[in-house]
Amino acid sequence: MRRCACRDCARDRARGCENPHACAAEARSRIDLIHQKLNPTDPPPQISLTLTRHRKRQNLQNLELDREVKFDPATTCKTNLSECIRIFQTDDPESTSPPTRLTGPPPGISLPNERITIYTDGSCINNGKKNAQCGSGVWVDDDHELNQAFRVPGDAQSNQVGELVAIIITLQKVENYIPIRFKTDSKYVINGLTKFLPKYEDIGWIGIANAELFQVAAFLLRRRSAPTTFQWVKGHSGIAGNENADEEAGRGAHKDAHDELNLDIDDAYRLRGAKLAALTQAEAYKGIRERVDPKRHPPRESTRVNLERARCAVEEATGALETDAALWKNTYRPEIKKPVQQFLFKTIHNIYMVGRRWRHSLPERAPCPLCGDLDESMEHILTECPNSPIMDAIWRAARELWPHGEDSWPQISFAAVIGCGSLEVPAPENEGQEERATRAARSRLLRILISESAHLIWVLRCERVIQEKQITTREALARWTFKINQRLITDKILSSRKRRSKKARYSTTLTWTGTLRDERDLPDDWAVNPEVLVGIRPPRAPI
Repeated sequence: MRRCACRDCARDRARGCENPHACAAEARSRIDLIHQKLNPTDPPPQISLTLTRHRKRQNLQNLELDREVKFDPATTCKTNLSECIRIFQTDDPESTSPPTRLTGPPPGISLPNERITIYTDGSCINNGKKNAQCGSGVWVDDDHELNQAFRVPGDAQSNQVGELVAIIITLQKVENYIPIRFKTDSKYVINGLTKFLPKYEDIGWIGIANAELFQVAAFLLRRRSAPTTFQWVKGHSGIAGNENADEEAGRGAHKDAHDELNLDIDDAYRLRGAKLAALTQAEAYKGIRERVDPKRHPPRESTRVNLERARCAVEEATGALETDAALWKNTYRPEIKKPVQQFLFKTIHNIYMVGRRWRHSLPERAPCPLCGDLDESMEHILTECPNSPIMDAIWRAARELWPHGEDSWPQISFAAVIGCGSLEVPAPENEGQEERATRAARSRLLRILISESAHLIWVLRCERVIQEKQITTREALARWTFKINQRLITDKILSSRKRRSKKARYSTTLTWTGTLRDERDLPDDWAVNPEVLVGIRPPRAPI
């Protein structure tokens, strides 16, 4: 075969190859060693479900117009080799076989006539709280076998989780060759599975909430041999299918025990790591942070204890059991000023140098200079020192300014202070929209008074101990009045700007109603009129 007369071998000999046949045999043997998934001689089958460029553009238009959006099962890279380089890979062995779809329909079935419309919904009790429990609802028709009320297992419990699980349990029960049209009131699910799914997979799901559920849903959709579409419907608008799915989800959320949920994914469908060409520096940094072993960097014990104390105080005041994430997030509410946010953050982490921390450097600063307590702490400084007239006067002034009754003013404690971002005025029964807005404004004032008062107590204590200033109770009350008035003026300035919405102006008016000096003589537009001078009622003079 050294002198093969075929055109290809003749051309190779002319280029200098002495034995073209042996070279071709060697190349074939090397290609055969490549796994089927990456073998260039075995291209993946062409699938009609993959969307063309025109269909993708049509999808984006349909998303804007709330029309049907078709799911795109494609996962291949068709641009250049750099698109295939992925980082943050796991140690698990990657599948060497390409993904394969499930078998098609049996003979005699007409797919267009078998299309099924399925309504899905999610519901959650105590949504966003530590004791939340959610359910998923699926409804097709009266007494249909696919109708289901499902209680979601696991620690992740929210409305969005319920919506995603409703899609998953439906796909696991419907035959793969039957076209499905999902109708849901969750744009979160539709956008996540159609518009943003390629981006999520490119960045390796870094920083994406409910990533595992999205991956399972994408796997179940991609292995289907029939098209799947999604359409958004407005919730609680009288659409029978949506209302019935919502009832099923509510029944699922109220179940005593959770149901079993299969989250297995075929290895051939699992995209591992993040596409290097798609990552930004910020996303890469998040990816590194997510992969830090929590056992090597456990949370501070004092932080964990403080969060638990704050959670208990909030539950006692509001009845809500907050998660750690919610406690941290609420610490950064916009009504809490930046310096106060930093103060709360450091206090929760127990960072400040107080009490026993001074024993090795400046032991004279370890005891409380007012009462002589040898174990001074931030709790002692803010709420417990029996010989601190300034602390008592400031908390008394805050309570007296509060215009909504003693019943809605919480018991002031260290735990309530560090959890003040989550404090709310208790909700009445059968609360309407107007009552809800009023309660939100009152809760805002509550958080302002507690956070500003606690921060001022700490600042005055530092001035007295470190700068050795002599501060009288009258001076402390004057500074507290000035501090709260500054918050009032800030709200008034922001509300008077034309770019601010009417809702912001209305919120400012509700927030400060009942606290202002000569309030009955103020015009109705005082919150947006820069010519009107306003101020809070001054506290009573100390005895």
